Amino acid sequence: MSEFEVPKTSCPWCGHEMTHAGDPFGMNAPKPGDISICAECAGFLQLGTDLSVNKLEPSTEVYLMKNQPEAYANLLHLQSVILERVEGDRTS
Repeated sequence: MSEFEVPKTSCPWCGHEMTHAGDPFGMNAPKPGDISICAECAGFLQLGTDLSVNKLEPSTEVYLMKNQPEAYANLLHLQSVILERVEGDRTS
């Protein structure tokens, strides 16, 4: 997994402060429009023009489901991994 420093931003779902972004499928630096997942709450995000994060619009999620099902399946898998980790942290 590649990790990149990004301008400090907060998750619009949970408020978690973010300063880094990772690419688990390659070595691509984050760019505006990329879809991401909060490492704290597993909320779906989309990077803005200044690399700040916004909630992923429902219409974009539907587009992914219909037109990029493999990419959407990867997002769901990552989301489930994060949620399992977070749940494990809470029960420890």
